[in-house]
Amino acid sequence: MDKIEIIQNGDVASCDIGVSKEEWLELLKDSAMPVLYKEALIKVFYAPDHRGSCVSICNEFGGNPQSLNSYITKCGEYVQKKLGRFQVIRPNGKPCYWLVPMAEGKDLPKGSEGTFEWRLRPELTEAIEEYLYRYLVECYKSLRKDIPIDDDKWNEAYKWQLITECQGKDFISIVDKVRVTNLVNTQLVSPTLDFVIKNRPKELEKAIQSLADGQVLLDKRIQDFAATMQKIADVPDNNKQNLYANDERTASAILTCIDPNTYTTYKYGLYNKVCQCLNIPPKTTGKCYSHFMELIKPLLHIVENDNELHDLVAPSIENYVKSDLLLAQDILWVLFVSFPKQLGFLYSLLWKPRYWCVGYFFDGTESQQSRFVEEGIWEAWFNDNPDGQRQLKLAKTIKKGDIIILKSSFTKGNKHNIPCVRLFTLGEVTSDEGFIREEGTSTNVSYKVNYFWQGQMDFDGSKYGRYRKTIDECTDKEIINYISSVRTDEPTMKYAKYIELLEQNKNLVLTGAPGTGKTFMAKAIAKEMGCSDDEMAFVQFHPSYDYTDFVEGLRPVKDCDNFGFELRNGVFKDFCAKALQNFKDSKKTIQTLQQETSVREILEDFIEEAIDNRMPFNTSGTKNSFSIVENNERTITVEVPANEKTRLVKLSKADFIDLMEKNITVKSGKDIQEHFHRKHRTQQDSYIYVLYNIIKKQAAKKPSVDVSPVEIKKYVFIIDEINRGDISKIFGELFFSIDGI
Repeated sequence: MDKIEIIQNGDVASCDIGVSKEEWLELLKDSAMPVLYKEALIKVFYAPDHRGSCVSICNEFGGNPQSLNSYITKCGEYVQKKLGRFQVIRPNGKPCYWLVPMAEGKDLPKGSEGTFEWRLRPELTEAIEEYLYRYLVECYKSLRKDIPIDDDKWNEAYKWQLITECQGKDFISIVDKVRVTNLVNTQLVSPTLDFVIKNRPKELEKAIQSLADGQVLLDKRIQDFAATMQKIADVPDNNKQNLYANDERTASAILTCIDPNTYTTYKYGLYNKVCQCLNIPPKTTGKCYSHFMELIKPLLHIVENDNELHDLVAPSIENYVKSDLLLAQDILWVLFVSFPKQLGFLYSLLWKPRYWCVGYFFDGTESQQSRFVEEGIWEAWFNDNPDGQRQLKLAKTIKKGDIIILKSSFTKGNKHNIPCVRLFTLGEVTSDEGFIREEGTSTNVSYKVNYFWQGQMDFDGSKYGRYRKTIDECTDKEIINYISSVRTDEPTMKYAKYIELLEQNKNLVLTGAPGTGKTFMAKAIAKEMGCSDDEMAFVQFHPSYDYTDFVEGLRPVKDCDNFGFELRNGVFKDFCAKALQNFKDSKKTIQTLQQETSVREILEDFIEEAIDNRMPFNTSGTKNSFSIVENNERTITVEVPANEKTRLVKLSKADFIDLMEKNITVKSGKDIQEHFHRKHRTQQDSYIYVLYNIIKKQAAKKPSVDVSPVEIKKYVFIIDEINRGDISKIFGELFFSIDGI
């Protein structure tokens, strides 16, 4: 293994580790790399110039600086071990891990935001860009397994239908179809397009022909289209509006319908979010669409070569014209507009709330604060003048999840020369979009708001003099940090640090004198993480506690007059099985969950009915009579009176469920043996064969059940008095695989 020494040049430390972009990409794609490591790297990727201190990065994207430092370091250690060909060494001979993902680090001067600054390796930066595209495709495939393109509620198949209907049509007919779809801003654009179709068809056809001329640069065509449309629509006859249907969104929709394998649809909001996702600044008006088409190319390449993706969406769009470009656009649209939370950890990085300092007086004298809180709204009136229109434009950009700050602005001091903004009420916007209505020369904008804090807090200083209008966006970190501190209840604020440590290390040891509240605190941390009683387990160690109690072991059982032993799970293994099942269920589709739930319900109903009615059954060969007498979580017990040696026999529920889910046909107990690859037939196989065939007939008559997607949960196992137990005796082989003990 090569030992790579750190190069120290003044206050800058660096080294060359020789890891290519392709290697970094494979590491990021590998599901074995913890998501927290990937999230930490992507946080640095989103920092300006892909560099920053832990403090500055966490101030911008949230999180704990110490945790970010730890994740970056552990990520470096993980990569170094995974590649297994080099080791970065400090001057003192000790290993250094943070310089694996980072190209360099340097000390910051006093007064900076943080004490040490990192810069991401260029090869890793390029790999992250491609990984983000691939991550989008995986998120999209996961969503499309539950919500197809032609879903009744979230139907996006109309885009494929439109381009199919436009094939072979003349330019005017295509524009006529486009103008009534939401691919353009229908309310504003449709009247103008309708006007030029009826009154300027030749000029419009010539404009579209020039727009579609692939021999000319796209930016130039967009620019010429904007100028031409303004000329042919800007005539006295066109009294519908003062817009000319010459925007990039309209041009993109027309081009897509003309040639869906060269162009795709565009909206500025979507383009801006893609730029944000890739940490690329957006272009100026007139150059955005061509830039969007460049940004979508890497995604298109992935889409073209993903057979699983095509098989997944084929049933929804098989009757329409194929367009991988439109599919790539649908990936972006669905994830960034319709279902952004499907993005997982990326969601919290890309969808940061905006903060709005707003007024709550009408006509300058009548306070609406109490009414706003009582009705759960915020609204304002904006006059039809330049300043009012500028503020109205800001108000229209408010989105769900943004923070509303009811405030007042004034001056303090003997000379009234100290600006102050006073916070009275804070709330989160809950409506997807604002309600807008016009009355005379004013426009009213209204949003639904969930107010979560009322009080009074002043912020003094010259920088607070700017918050004097009806609406101003607040970017002041002191105000934002204060809102974050009051938004969360006290218990969460109290244990947030411990939760971060637990999520980072997976194990947390609380130390202290007896009676200082360690047990109480452990349970409080778990509840604060959102764990219900079913997602927590509590065990207290003592000197006689051992492996059979904790993991698994043989337990004595009585079978009528006979005694024997049965292998049973301990409390820890049972708990792990429950957590593992939740993880597996969270990855399953609605159809799979529906099938499994139906199977379990059918099985449980059959067992309960058999026990309640003391239903008799007969084996197929010996015709021995047997009945079900006991039902627990993992097994059912059947009683066989004629069997003098073993009257009680336990049958595995998992065997029944496996047979039912796979709809296996069995004609004898031997089929059961062969299905489960058992070396010898067992007594249980005969009883399972009889019961399974009866259950299978009943299952055919049962309707399917409604289920919801399973959300992955957090599970916390609490060990009390850990120092009183013999750790090696309790953990056994687990002693070497659990950190932090």
